Amino acid sequence: MTYKVTFSRAARKELEELPHKMQLRISGVIALLAVNPFPPNSKKLIGREGYRIRTSSYRILYNVDKGILKILIVR
Repeated sequence: MTYKVTFSRAARKELEELPHKMQLRISGVIALLAVNPFPPNSKKLIGREGYRIRTSSYRILYNVDKGILKILIVR
């Protein structure tokens, strides 16, 4: 099952402000999350709903609900 990917307004803005090379890298990770939103290197957030995954020095915070993968923050 492939999940539909959506972005919060903040996540989209943060992604657009990154250098092009990093945008491509993070987009690749997000594409992989759309296929498998729970890879072994993702972690459940403590104290709030969602998961996080690291790529380079950036974190991607996301929720998964009813076939939708929502990217919340890219930092």
